[in-house]
Amino acid sequence: MLIRDIVDKNVIKIEGNGNCWLWEGNVGNHGYGRIMVGGYPVLVHRFVYELHNGIIPGDKGVLHKCGNRLCANPEHLYLGTAQDNARDWIESRAGHILSVSTLQKHNQSMCEVELEAIKNALVANDSSRTKAAQQLGISSTTLWRKMKKYGI
Repeated sequence: MLIRDIVDKNVIKIEGNGNCWLWEGNVGNHGYGRIMVGGYPVLVHRFVYELHNGIIPGDKGVLHKCGNRLCANPEHLYLGTAQDNARDWIESRAGHILSVSTLQKHNQSMCEVELEAIKNALVANDSSRTKAAQQLGISSTTLWRKMKKYGI
């Protein structure tokens, strides 16, 4: 079976919802789809980008217009720099970033906010640490460490 066929077999094309093509195969700790190519792990979105657009320059990354790490729709993928990726990340979470003044107004510390976010993510994902970590944008290992820190 060709690698391209493996990708096609593990992608579900969803109409509506931004027309994302959701990867349902192996997912790495950071929430991106992974496949093995020549014995090496490769990120699915990078593989799909190269299938449709050619080689990725060494100074560029493949970014998602939709912000969905599991999306493999080539129309949602574009090249960008690490700075572009950081800007997109900040903009996508602008409504979730709390300033010091907001914390003071609600009389909460950053630890209290982090703890609340972790608990909410676990509840929203039926206690699945993997899914909660993906929702929070952190690795499962990082989530486990934070849970241990807070005694969850």
